[in-house]
Amino acid sequence: MLLIDKQRIRLPDDRRDDLEAGLRRDRDAGIYSTGTGNVIVTVRQQFQLSPGEVVDQPTADVLNRLLQELGALDAPQPEWVVRGQIIDAGGPVNGIAVSVYDRDLFFRRDSPLTGQLLGSDATKSRGDGKTGWFELAYKTADFAAGDIPASGTLIPDLIFALGRDGRSVDALRIVRLPDGKDITEEMPVSDDDLIMGIEARRVEEVRIVIAGGVQMPPPSEYEQLILALVPLVPEAIPDNADFARQEALVGAMLQRFDEDNHRDISFAARETGLERSRIATLVAAFRLARDPFENSVGAAVFYGLARSGVGTDVIALARASTDDLRGALKRASTGMPLIIAPFSPEARLEESVRAISDRLARILPNYHAGERAPSLADLIGTDLPDAGEQATLWRTFSDHVGTTAEFWQKLATLPGFGDPQKIAKVKYGLQLGALTQNNIALVGAVRARHPDIGNIGELAFALDTQDKWKALIDNEEISIPDDVPGNPEERRANYAASLASAVQIAHPTAALANLVATLPATAFADTQPAVTQFLSDAVRKAQFDLVEGRINDLLAAHGDDLLKDIQAEQRPLVIAQVKRLQRLFRLSSSPLSVKALVQAGFNSARDIAELPPDVALDILTPLTGETEARMVINRATNISAAAVHQYVLFNNAMNSDVPGGAL
Repeated sequence: MLLIDKQRIRLPDDRRDDLEAGLRRDRDAGIYSTGTGNVIVTVRQQFQLSPGEVVDQPTADVLNRLLQELGALDAPQPEWVVRGQIIDAGGPVNGIAVSVYDRDLFFRRDSPLTGQLLGSDATKSRGDGKTGWFELAYKTADFAAGDIPASGTLIPDLIFALGRDGRSVDALRIVRLPDGKDITEEMPVSDDDLIMGIEARRVEEVRIVIAGGVQMPPPSEYEQLILALVPLVPEAIPDNADFARQEALVGAMLQRFDEDNHRDISFAARETGLERSRIATLVAAFRLARDPFENSVGAAVFYGLARSGVGTDVIALARASTDDLRGALKRASTGMPLIIAPFSPEARLEESVRAISDRLARILPNYHAGERAPSLADLIGTDLPDAGEQATLWRTFSDHVGTTAEFWQKLATLPGFGDPQKIAKVKYGLQLGALTQNNIALVGAVRARHPDIGNIGELAFALDTQDKWKALIDNEEISIPDDVPGNPEERRANYAASLASAVQIAHPTAALANLVATLPATAFADTQPAVTQFLSDAVRKAQFDLVEGRINDLLAAHGDDLLKDIQAEQRPLVIAQVKRLQRLFRLSSSPLSVKALVQAGFNSARDIAELPPDVALDILTPLTGETEARMVINRATNISAAAVHQYVLFNNAMNSDVPGGAL
């Protein structure tokens, strides 16, 4: 009758009343007779089936399809559902008996229980392979007795009773899980509600924690990211797929992401609610694992390194020592919250570090980080052509713990590196790369223009100004780094200025010696030539640095050699002028500002600090510019004040009745 009422079966108008009456008689009598058969004849005619009055398989298929379209075959939806997962310290637990009651007044205080049993189940595995789950349905009639409607609706108060192997199990904690409507985030059940009962939602989903089991670490950030991205995988994932399979499918998807053209990372972040930066890091980790590491190290390792600050590219890994890698992975796998799962066994952490180091040693000498980026072989191949020795150089660096000087000393003890000249050439090649931002064409030009120079300290004498560098890079074959601003001419000038500044910062004493050489011979009380020679020799022979070094220590160690060509009567004056230069240098930001201070006749910070600030500014601004002048005055004031403070403390300690020096 339903199909007739819904006009899915069309009866002839002239026979409709008779056919419906016959069908009702058969239905009321509970028989299949003439009335039903006549309707089936009409159905078979309507759907062009073979004539007849019986329900054969084709006829049954048509009737079932019509009923299904109307939803008449769907299972009735339960009024109420309670479901969830039971876990202990080791994770989800199967085999826990779960009984759910509606609490009434005096529940569990009298016998029998004053509450209604809504249903029972035992935790088991679901179809998707997840374990520890239970689910049961119940009706309003199951708990209506003893309940008072709230806003016209009866609501059960849920009490959970758990058991295992015939013994009662206490719930340590119950958490209500979000449904996106009534509850939007996990909500722990209060102690009061554990006693009074949980006011149920139509579909109540919970996680119940019980005692027992072996403590397992919580899911790591990496694992949570993978699982959150699983629904986006375009390929069908089997219900019983384990984490390794899910990880592989997510990884394959991430490697296809194209953020520049299709905003795949941004889309995934919007769909999942995950942080975009973490998805980007995950993409980089999977790509790095594939190329160039050929999946010899898992993506989780590279994700852990990236989230611990090492980086997500080969060059970043190459700059990290094995100690850096080891420490980063320990932090990622043991800190809280966990970034990646702990290494099990722990030896796998060391295996991962060694695998990264071994692979880098093989690929790094000829690895190019970008289209125009040089490889290690490009930088030092002329002086160290053997690929094995290039790998040894890098591996020694990555394994080294200590100062830079100790690294070069250690390298000198290894096979193939016993020649000091060989090490000096390699060091110079690396220094040129650092100075020029790895501009191979410029490195070649420097070597060609100054073939007899073999260290940056000596190069600082030859290329200490912007004009000298500009003349060198005035060549179309020498590219300008992309981050240098300006039009083509300005970019060359700016690049030359940055190179000159880098040399001055790295070797300020050499740059200052060159500048002193440009001053008149009458400067420094007619000792300019001797002061110039002293500074030049201090750099070349003693590697002296005006920033860190002490003049008295320099004289104690190398005085005879540095002063041998200076007349005896001039030596005290030369030393005094060198100390003056050091004092002024520590006030300034460049050799040019030192020159200005010398020309203005200043000897120390005290000379400047004793002047009224406006007067000092009027003197210095025409020579250095206002910004530099204000900086020099501020430094002079601070240095002078600190010196006075130290004098007061020292004087009090020496002359006071209180033994201050001992306190």
